[in-house]
Amino acid sequence: MKIRSFSILLVSGVLLFTACVPSLPFLSGDDEEDVVARPVQSRVERPTVKVERGSIIDAVRVLGRVTAETEESLFFKQNGRLKGVYVEYNQPVVRGTLLADLETGNLETSIQNSELSLQDKERALNKARSQAASGEAEVTLARIAVERAEQDVAEAQDALTEAQAGPNAQERAQAETTYTNAAAKLDTAQDTLRSAQAAYAQAQEDLTSFRAGEVVDLKVQRELALRAAEEALGAAKARLEDLRSGSPDSQVLSQEANLKAKQQALESANQKVNAERKKLMDEIDNEILKFQADLVQLSKEIEEKLQAAFDSARGLGNKAPNAKAALETALDALEEARQTYNETRREEGDVVTAQTTLEAVLGASLDSALDAAETEYAAAKEAGTNVTSAQSAIDAVREEKEEYTERKTDMNEEILVRNQQLVAPPLVGTQMAILWATREKARLDLQSATAGLDQAKAQGSQALPTAQAEVDKARFALEQAQQAFDDVGPSLEKALTTAELNLNAAQAAVRQAEADLAVAEERWDVVRSGLDPEKLQDAEWNLASKEAALQKAKVNLEQTQLNVADAGNVTTLENDLKRARANHELLLEQLKDARLEAPFDGVIQFIKGKAGESATAYQPIIGLADPTVLIITADLSEDDSAKVALEQVADLTLDAFSSESITGIITKLPTSLVTTQGVIQDRSIHIEVNWPKAGAEIGMLARVNITVQHKDNVLKVPIESVKRSGRRTYVEYMDGDIKRAKNVEIGIQTETEVEILSGLEEGFVILQGQ
Repeated sequence: MKIRSFSILLVSGVLLFTACVPSLPFLSGDDEEDVVARPVQSRVERPTVKVERGSIIDAVRVLGRVTAETEESLFFKQNGRLKGVYVEYNQPVVRGTLLADLETGNLETSIQNSELSLQDKERALNKARSQAASGEAEVTLARIAVERAEQDVAEAQDALTEAQAGPNAQERAQAETTYTNAAAKLDTAQDTLRSAQAAYAQAQEDLTSFRAGEVVDLKVQRELALRAAEEALGAAKARLEDLRSGSPDSQVLSQEANLKAKQQALESANQKVNAERKKLMDEIDNEILKFQADLVQLSKEIEEKLQAAFDSARGLGNKAPNAKAALETALDALEEARQTYNETRREEGDVVTAQTTLEAVLGASLDSALDAAETEYAAAKEAGTNVTSAQSAIDAVREEKEEYTERKTDMNEEILVRNQQLVAPPLVGTQMAILWATREKARLDLQSATAGLDQAKAQGSQALPTAQAEVDKARFALEQAQQAFDDVGPSLEKALTTAELNLNAAQAAVRQAEADLAVAEERWDVVRSGLDPEKLQDAEWNLASKEAALQKAKVNLEQTQLNVADAGNVTTLENDLKRARANHELLLEQLKDARLEAPFDGVIQFIKGKAGESATAYQPIIGLADPTVLIITADLSEDDSAKVALEQVADLTLDAFSSESITGIITKLPTSLVTTQGVIQDRSIHIEVNWPKAGAEIGMLARVNITVQHKDNVLKVPIESVKRSGRRTYVEYMDGDIKRAKNVEIGIQTETEVEILSGLEEGFVILQGQ
């Protein structure tokens, strides 16, 4: 009973709720229209609007401000009290200018003391390093001395071991060789002594015989030399007498005959060269005449073909008047040149000049006429005139002219080749070159013969003094031979003295050889005995000496190492210097942090604080901006920030430029910075402006309009007409007295309008909204 009563009550409540609510669109399906259960008997009229087609623009509109592209808020990195502020608002400053600073107390004094301490530690370290470097060098030298002493001890020990072992095979062989050589030297010295003794005995015998009046070999030799000197003096006197009598010199006669022969040879060679030259010149002249005749004939053929070309041009009538005139002018010039050629050759005989006159006409003048004619032929051909025969005639003239040019080139080349046989020296391999070389040799032979004759005459003129000098020389030689013959006795006495000296020297050499042999024999006996006491004693003494030197070197090394250790600990001083430098740099950084300097050229924008007031770390104190480059900054909402992008164009409006159209480009978007204090949002955008003229100043307001989307010919309705319920978007309209709803799909939304993508048609009437 209770359940039935509750069911009746629930149904009655639902019916009552439905009657009270006119329409519930969210209860219908997505594509269905909702119908009210009953008509509305009394209602308030709501405004309507038609769905229209047109343009819709979605733009971000915001208020901005003119700022500097480069600006910075300056702050201290530490708390403190302002010592001074040295700039004023709107004051221009340059980079590095001191703007403000904090009171630092005794910080500057601490920096000075730190700098002095740093200098002291640097000097101490440098001194220790110098001492350490010097000490290390001394230690190195001392260590090298120990190593050398150890090496000397090792060598001395080896020598002692060697001495204790006795002579080796090499020493035995050397001792035997020394003994053998000493014995041989003694034998040689004894032989020399015997020879010296024999020479001394012979000298004594010769002197004794001479004194006794007997003939000796020395006297015979010097007598023969005296006779030879007498004969040489006689011959010299005879030559002198012949020269004084004036007899002709045979050498001069021979050179004169040679000179005459060379003159005849040169004359013959000159005649042959001149004959060959005349022959070549005649051949060149004949060749030139032959070529000239060919060229003249070719010029006649050119004239004939030029006449044919003229006739062809004349046959064209008035189709090519300039061609006819040009060819006629060329004919007249060629005829006049030929007359001049004939007159010049007939009256003056100058073939070259005559040919030059003719060639001048066959050059540029003829080419100009032919070019003009061909130009006229081309025009006539375009006009429909047949110019084949005329063109062929022109081509024939050009061919003849090319043959004329080739023949002229051949003539010049041939004449050049032949002329090369006439130059000095002529072309190698030609007959002229052979004759020229023969003449040159004859000329050189003549010069040599002339020089020989001059030399013979010079010698002839000097023959008498030379003969006199030879007589004097022979007389002096005779006097020397006579003196030597007269000095036979003193020479024998001198020879005896020399032989006695040689004998004494030989005896001394024998005694020295005997002493050397005794020493070598003694050494040989010691080596054969197997032990050398003297060598053993020397080795023992040397080892003791080297060991003492080694001990001394080791003591010196230890003392040097101790001295280096006492010079100071470089590592400790380096660490002290590093700590002092770090402390000094920290003080300098503190002093730097207590000063605000302009980081760039600019103008002061704001000042917060004055001398004596407290300054909080990282709180802006002074604002600095560079007014040379001005931009516009504007803050955007979170929704607008998502719409804009870099490089978008912004339309700007400023009161100072009311009549100017100003645009800008977005160069910076809103950003967020994560710090230890949290996320710092920067909603500003930067707009680079193309200023039309001067006049913008920092702080000016600017209205910024950034077009985000723009569509034409779209369906649109007022934004208040579109309603949303959950995920459903719809509009309302009246169907008679019944209010209905239609689902729509929207596109661009502005502050006043919405783009309808689907669901409505143009002209459809909807409720405008409340």
